[in-house]
Amino acid sequence: MGQNTLEFDVVAKSLGKNPFNCGVIATSRAATKSSLSAGMHCVAIPDSYTSHEDFSGADVIIDDLAEMNVEEVMTRLCPHYQD
Repeated sequence: MGQNTLEFDVVAKSLGKNPFNCGVIATSRAATKSSLSAGMHCVAIPDSYTSHEDFSGADVIIDDLAEMNVEEVMTRLCPHYQD
């Protein structure tokens, strides 16, 4: 378990949550990988410094925050969100 993965796991446990029920907004490949390794969902939002990185594996990749609203992100992360 990498350092960042451990940090995500500690946060989930401190909140009393199962990592599978947590989501991370990441702007780097390292944070994306760590959140996925911790068993969390991930919304990747590359910025001008990280847009060249590989964000594959993220549940949702948003190139521009204007592309998607919160409802759309939640529906993609949690298909039963609207139920």
